[in-house]
Amino acid sequence: VVLRIKVMDLAPGGDDTRYTQLYRKLLELNATDIVHGSYGIEAEEVVLSDALELETLDFGELRSSYESMLLAASSHLPDLVGLIPVAQEG
Repeated sequence: VVLRIKVMDLAPGGDDTRYTQLYRKLLELNATDIVHGSYGIEAEEVVLSDALELETLDFGELRSSYESMLLAASSHLPDLVGLIPVAQEG
């Protein structure tokens, strides 16, 4: 079973070097703060996903993974949004 949460959108196309700080923060969170799952980039989205073994899956494990992912996404979002570069006007 794969659980997946879309955390935020990224601007389409362009130069990925503008997201260097965001990518670093996602990797740091994967290493230090994520109990279930990991952050990743899919197309133009930051996602949080986790894979669970269906054969031995029980409700408590599913709930624990789901709640951990929701807590991570909601608590990390303010910091992550602050790392998104804002386009400068004229």
